[in-house]
Amino acid sequence: AILNDLDVPSSCEADTYGALSMYMGQFLTGLPTFFGDPVWMNADENTVTYWHCGTAACSLAREDKGACCGVHCNRKIGPTLEFGCKACPHVTILRVGKKADGSFRMFLATGEALDKPQQFLGTDVVVRTDSSAKDLVDRSVRAGWEPHFVVAMGDIAKEIEILCHMLGIEVERY
Repeated sequence: AILNDLDVPSSCEADTYGALSMYMGQFLTGLPTFFGDPVWMNADENTVTYWHCGTAACSLAREDKGACCGVHCNRKIGPTLEFGCKACPHVTILRVGKKADGSFRMFLATGEALDKPQQFLGTDVVVRTDSSAKDLVDRSVRAGWEPHFVVAMGDIAKEIEILCHMLGIEVERY
């Protein structure tokens, strides 16, 4: 969490491509990114909640609650952070991944981070997606995407598409 607030993208679980995705999002927005798993989908609200165990940058915390210290929800060790992320009118969800043939691909979606309280132990952000949340979850699972995604605080979809075009990386829009 501290490294992420110091502009050093730091992912969990040795997720190198997750860290690369964080770096891309941070470089293009100038802000820390959120790294997490899609753990909850609400079709009625068209939202996906991204969560992780508590390593998000403290600067992403809602101002009414702030960031609190906690323990890991499964391992019962700490410290971790506890908070829900603050709202952001435009976010980009991205992920660098690999296809079965070893070539690179990019997951790309857009939406809005909602002003919602923390839903799970750790840190989370609720995103109302511009596309169908149900379709996003269904298609990304069927396409075999890795479980971690990055939520960048800003609309950088066009910039990511241009970068991927320059690098010969296939973009999968959701």
